[in-house]
Amino acid sequence: PVFCDVNDNMTIDVEKAKMLINNETAAIITLDFGSNQCDLDEFIKIGNTYNVRIIHDAAHSFGWKNKGRITGSFGDICFFSFDPVKCFTAIDAGVIVLNDKDEEKWIVEARTVGQSLDLGTYGKNVKMEFKEIEHIGFRYHVSNIHAVLGMNQLDKYEQISSSRQKTCDKYNQAFSDLDFVEPIGKNYDDVIPFIYVVRIKNNQRKSLINFLKNNGVETHVHWSPIHWYKMYQSHKMSDMSVTNTAGMEVLTLPLHSCMAEADSSYVIDKIREYFKR
Repeated sequence: PVFCDVNDNMTIDVEKAKMLINNETAAIITLDFGSNQCDLDEFIKIGNTYNVRIIHDAAHSFGWKNKGRITGSFGDICFFSFDPVKCFTAIDAGVIVLNDKDEEKWIVEARTVGQSLDLGTYGKNVKMEFKEIEHIGFRYHVSNIHAVLGMNQLDKYEQISSSRQKTCDKYNQAFSDLDFVEPIGKNYDDVIPFIYVVRIKNNQRKSLINFLKNNGVETHVHWSPIHWYKMYQSHKMSDMSVTNTAGMEVLTLPLHSCMAEADSSYVIDKIREYFKR
């Protein structure tokens, strides 16, 4: 892999990505993060110009809208996560959305240990007939129990969406006058925030984490730059200055669906107490 820097939106930088493309580039993986959408339209243009595939990592962004379009309804390949901590969970599951029949065939086979199956019965309440082992595969098919739980979550779409947006808007307003707290999300109209992330300036993140912990508020450094790990330090990459700075500042604050007003107010009070000392 080749690593690209992010922009201030915490998503892949379009211009720096262009500079990394060469004859060996097969695909670009874009990522939505927290509550921020990547510039997928620009990357689709890049894909068409340079003949590279655009793979959209939408693990954080199920149910979001991009210029009126539902995430997953455009682009080459898109995938979602429904693991235990996501806004919509199926305990542990995922979905791949694609628009190529040959790739669909390979994916269906790969998820059932490489078995060649009758696609005419796929997704229907009919037992699929085994034909042959075409290639190496995995045991990735989700159980009916997980699927039922996931479908039930969809009935709560509006409740989950509005409650998380409300809490994030409340946080943003509460921190607007704090010089050293910068929320990465600014507008939540078309997104369902997965995590609420702030950047803590002036080298105060560790001290704030400890202060909040001592006051019963759990926080988390949700993301660390992958090129910091030994396994990837020798890989090609762009200038990573924005990523490196963000990696030292990002902090995830408590957020969950239908979060109690008292809980979010307590988080706000303690953060304001820390910075007003």
